[in-house]
Amino acid sequence: MDLLIRPYLESDFDPVTKLWLDSFQSSGVAVAASVDLESLQARWAEISGGWAIHIAASPCISGTGHSIVGFAALAGNDELSQLFVGPVFQGKGIGKALLDFVKGLHPLGFWLTTAVENRAGRRFYKREGLVEGPLSISARLGHQLIRYDWRPKP
Repeated sequence: MDLLIRPYLESDFDPVTKLWLDSFQSSGVAVAASVDLESLQARWAEISGGWAIHIAASPCISGTGHSIVGFAALAGNDELSQLFVGPVFQGKGIGKALLDFVKGLHPLGFWLTTAVENRAGRRFYKREGLVEGPLSISARLGHQLIRYDWRPKP
């Protein structure tokens, strides 16, 4: 799949927040069912100004423009705050491309958390060389999280 990774634009707001919701709700995390588009859009508006957000886009079938298929959002110097791929695009290398892009931006390493219930995400992070760390509880939604760290191989 041809993929373009580019910075977030304000015009991406609606498709990105819809993708975020769809992907989160398809993750197998029980608390995701209680999240709606309006609450995610409000959260995005609160925090997106402080994130470095990169969009994964694929050429449209019509040949005009690109469709947003995923995104990665970095918070601070070394936290990958969000990495989501649309449910219909999962398993096609988009998450790996985004993760490799983040590794290139942070060659000394980074960390992230994901829901303990997110089995597919956890398998993906392990396969891509991230190492499990401590457990914590999400301050926002109350579910259990697990930390993963990536450091380059010596």
